Amino acid sequence: MNRILAEAYRSIRISGNFALSKLTEVRNDWELAKGIINNFNVQAMGEDLAKLVIFQIVLYVDDYPSREVLTEIVGRAENLATELWSELPEEPHMDEIAILAGREEESLIQRLGFSTGGGQ
Repeated sequence: MNRILAEAYRSIRISGNFALSKLTEVRNDWELAKGIINNFNVQAMGEDLAKLVIFQIVLYVDDYPSREVLTEIVGRAENLATELWSELPEEPHMDEIAILAGREEESLIQRLGFSTGGGQ
């Protein structure tokens, strides 16, 4: 299970969003991603973790069950990225998220105490 997504999921649930299943009931990274995106809460996660979540969902989660699910979740994540980075265009795409990840991901991972490398 992706540690970054699990931490974000836990943070959202702890903030009082009990509509999310218990973490132990989630079996796949894409399910974590869907739960987080449908309940995206920067205040609950903190801005640094929220940014890492965007990177994880857009660039590293690879177990989406279908192209349709991938398009839905990644598309929402790309749109939510505009809340975190003012320099992004209104409709950002994966390549723009990848550029941001190259610039910021390692320092965010270190600051939050996760091990280095993509796809936590």
